[in-house]
Amino acid sequence: MRIGLVATIAAAIALLPGLAAPGPAVAGCGGVRTGEPQRHKGAGLPPLAIGDSTMLLALPNLTRRGFAVNAHGCRQFPEARALLARLARAHRLPHLVVVALGADGSVTAGDVQATLRILGPGRTLVLVTPRELGGGSGSDAALVRAAARRHAARVELLDWVAESAGHGGWFQPDGLHLTFAGAAAFARVLARVLPLAVPQPSRIILTADSATERRVRIAPLPRWHVLRRALHTGIVRTPGRCGYRITFTATTSPASQGTALPAGAAIGHSGKTVGGGTWLTWRVLGTPLIGGAWATPPAPDGTVAVLAAQGVVAAGCPIELARRAQSALATVLRGARPL
Repeated sequence: MRIGLVATIAAAIALLPGLAAPGPAVAGCGGVRTGEPQRHKGAGLPPLAIGDSTMLLALPNLTRRGFAVNAHGCRQFPEARALLARLARAHRLPHLVVVALGADGSVTAGDVQATLRILGPGRTLVLVTPRELGGGSGSDAALVRAAARRHAARVELLDWVAESAGHGGWFQPDGLHLTFAGAAAFARVLARVLPLAVPQPSRIILTADSATERRVRIAPLPRWHVLRRALHTGIVRTPGRCGYRITFTATTSPASQGTALPAGAAIGHSGKTVGGGTWLTWRVLGTPLIGGAWATPPAPDGTVAVLAAQGVVAAGCPIELARRAQSALATVLRGARPL
């Protein structure tokens, strides 16, 4: 019912270089179009984006960002599940799979559950909310949002409906299929999940600066993804559109000295810093900064190893997020262990 532009878009895509040959075609829907990532960081298979006709024009944008892409006009969830099942049997399933379907069909809770069964517990599924004919949100987008909440430990949500609201120039007259500007925007939104494409360690071990024999182990909460890990610092990202980054830093400090707050921060609420206390501070313009610290018992030389953590919540995100983040951060710090 939404394939009026599929043939035109498929013809345009066919002229783009570097795409694999199409698979079997469905009448009026064109063939399957695939693309390999032009870059991929990290070990393992690159992240896979699966879509319908609304993804076709964005295919080269997505491959430039680092996705492997498989798009097919008129595609619905059963076809996507069959594709993932074939990859699973061939041991070719990547750690991160993005599914952007529903514009050319419907989405059910059973579709999501079946997809998660195929992926297994060790992989991350990203669901993209589909726009309705003419633009806007509908029952499919609502179901995708609900599924992401229900399976929060394994599903990441990209709310394309919300992100694209008010951007008429991103779409063809049907409100679904992309223009070139829309294709670029779509790829930018999907690129947000690229840090999740590599399996994450369940523990981070940091060595305290200036005292290499002092080491601290922390366990990030479920779905906190490690972005970078060095000798003295580790950076994690929390899930969600209004997620935030937390930087953990291991240092040594005299036992009598507290942990200094970051420069430019003013105290909003504070407890004991060294020894497991947490603080909530505020930067200029009200952007919340969450932090805390944990310390080992004093060593014979009078020093302690201090694990400090701070995270900035993006401007525009609800202030309640900062308070929830403070509680989560305190949980992580309480679970820290010296080695």
